Amino acid sequence: MKRIISIILVALMVIGLFGCNTTPSESENSKDPSEYTVTENDMEHLEGAIAWVGGMAISSTSDKLQWRGFCEQLATWGNYNVVDMGPAEFTQAAQIDKIEECIAQKVAAIIISPVTDSGVEEVLQKAINAGIKVISFNGRATANVRTTHVNQCDPNAFAKQSLATSVLETLGEKFDYNQSTLVATAIKAAEAKGEKLKIGIISTLPDAAIQSSWLRCIEAAAAEYKYGIEFDIKYTNNDVAQGAVLLDSFEMQGDIKSIICLATNTITTIAEEIVQLNSDIKLTGCMWASSAVDYTATSTSDNAYDYAIPWGFGWDFEWWGEVLAATVVATLNGNYTGAVGQTVTVNPTATYPDGATLVTAETTKSTEVGGTELFAQQPLMYYAGNIAQWVDQENSVVNK
Repeated sequence: MKRIISIILVALMVIGLFGCNTTPSESENSKDPSEYTVTENDMEHLEGAIAWVGGMAISSTSDKLQWRGFCEQLATWGNYNVVDMGPAEFTQAAQIDKIEECIAQKVAAIIISPVTDSGVEEVLQKAINAGIKVISFNGRATANVRTTHVNQCDPNAFAKQSLATSVLETLGEKFDYNQSTLVATAIKAAEAKGEKLKIGIISTLPDAAIQSSWLRCIEAAAAEYKYGIEFDIKYTNNDVAQGAVLLDSFEMQGDIKSIICLATNTITTIAEEIVQLNSDIKLTGCMWASSAVDYTATSTSDNAYDYAIPWGFGWDFEWWGEVLAATVVATLNGNYTGAVGQTVTVNPTATYPDGATLVTAETTKSTEVGGTELFAQQPLMYYAGNIAQWVDQENSVVNK
């Protein structure tokens, strides 16, 4: 299904072109994203560029998809210099050094995914004082040092739905694949059980910005359950192999039937350990369809509970990059200030699998760290009825 010709997401844009020390020209969607980047060694082109400052330099499949969506969306508005300024190591100190470098080179905008919940405020304020626009994604920068935050999806919706699937897995209840009624179904089933439930969570680091945000939202979502939910949270410390170790720990405890995984890169390790142990524990949470498909039912005639991952959630990283790029252009053009109620127009350059939907949303007040945010999409559910389709989509964009 075509992504939707014009999706309104959060700050009305006058269709104008802003050239970051470049000359605007017609869109050239056929270009490879690398043609829109400059390297750190090419410092003469950094003045006026858009600097992407992730937790690390772009390397993973998700990074590359988001980066490509970002570059291709920029191309629909004009020619831009964009540069990956992510550090070589995942530390706050390394990220701050990169931001300082961006300031020294007089970039036009910094697109940042903070490594931790706090600690970059001072250097980002320095950037703003230098006239640089700052927009955060993934982990939120605090409200006073950003125009807005572009989230991959509504974190509260992701939290409520992930928790609901884990509740149903814990109770062994029939699945509700309708995302509009899923949460209500789980709340009703938990109330019928009449006792507090215990659910496991595997995350990355205690202070990881995005995972910490999801955890807070999940804990808030638990308040809707009459008899309460107890969480047993364990951390991989960014070590993929620890996923199996933590699963072993949950298995030995014997009191956990479902785990919400917030460490995307660990989902396969955990699922494989469930298979090897012949464990009854089930997984849900955040995952790549292509990572989960070997551990998930692929036919609606299958019993989902015969598999380690009955269902899970994800989002389209390329589309997230497109929304982020459109927001940056609107900000640089002066058409977007991050105010509640503003909208951003996106010119989609890719496609979704049949049946997938995007949402229309306005800039909303952030419940996390103040300020405002916009959502690229609602969480996407993977299950037997559609996971093969999503795997095809992921493979097609990876090989595009």
